[in-house]
Order: sequence, then C-alpha cells, then structure tokens
Amino acid sequence: MLPNLAKDYPDGMGGIGLDTSDLRRYLGRSLVILLGDADNDPDAPDLPRWDEAMAQGPHRLARGLWHFEHCTKLARSLDVALGWRLEIAPGAGHVDQLIYDQGANILNG
Repeated sequence: MLPNLAKDYPDGMGGIGLDTSDLRRYLGRSLVILLGDADNDPDAPDLPRWDEAMAQGPHRLARGLWHFEHCTKLARSLDVALGWRLEIAPGAGHVDQLIYDQGANILNG
C-alpha cells in the first residue's frame, strides 16, 4: 500500500477517510524498514507481478528500496521529518532466520 491519497485502498490510502495530516503523522512515526539483501529473486513464485508492482522493481529488495526512497521524497515534499530508517540484513532472503534475528536485535536495541 502506497502512502498516496489519490489511489484507493488497498493500492493506496485513498477512499478511507485519510488526509494530508494523516500522511504526515504516518511518515513521521518511528519505523524500521528491514530488507534482506538476498531477497532479490525476480522469479520468486509468490512475487506480485502486476504492472504497478513491476514498476517498483524486479524483486522484493528493489521494491523495498524503491518504497523507502518514495516515502523519503514524499516526507520532504510534505515538510515532515521522516521517522523511518532503513536496515539491510546481509545474506537474508525473503523468509529467513537472518531477518528474524536482525529484527529481534533491532527490537532489543
């Protein structure tokens, strides 16, 4: 789901009663985007392949990076400090113990 009020839910945040102040709050909240650098299989059988998904990149890692950059630019355009940070789990694939381990480390500080 993109933080886009012009696209209806579930593709965007439109049509569910949100406005720009909601987007500002969403982007300003503390959030860790955790991606595995080995989550890069363009032939993964469960990878969404509709046009809008493919426009974000050929695999999940590329799409996660695209989404983070998109939200960084959106926050800047809305004059809000992005509360998110990006973490990359080295060697981790899509469903991988390395992701869970790094996630636990993040949560434990």
